[in-house]
Amino acid sequence: MYKTFLTVFLLKFEISSSCIPTQNVDPFPCKVCSKIYDSSCVGDDGSYGGWCVPADDVPVTYTLGNPPAIGFATSTDCWTDLTCPSGTTREFLIDGSIPSEGNPYGAQTLAYCEESGPAAGVWRIWVADDHEITNMRCVG
Repeated sequence: MYKTFLTVFLLKFEISSSCIPTQNVDPFPCKVCSKIYDSSCVGDDGSYGGWCVPADDVPVTYTLGNPPAIGFATSTDCWTDLTCPSGTTREFLIDGSIPSEGNPYGAQTLAYCEESGPAAGVWRIWVADDHEITNMRCVG
């Protein structure tokens, strides 16, 4: 009896402590749209103004579908709402060259990207009108 108990116990221990294969799951849920936060940001270089916060220091999260009831994103779009660290402001680069802080007075500015259709893969924001953006970042 004791031998059977010990065998069962050791077998359970061996199974519970053995390696279980894992998957490498990418937390970026979008398939067509790419990440939009400015990857060239390297942080504060000591100069006044003009620097931006690296992506690793900004909690940029991307969501596929179910956008908040603000903006014009649909249930099939990829979207993000940029929240910058204290002491910095958000900046969206419109049409490749025009910087914008988004909606005034700190109001939410939703960046969204269609995953399908004629504008698939293009990031946009709504600031009094629909604008294509090429990147977004937090600047100091």
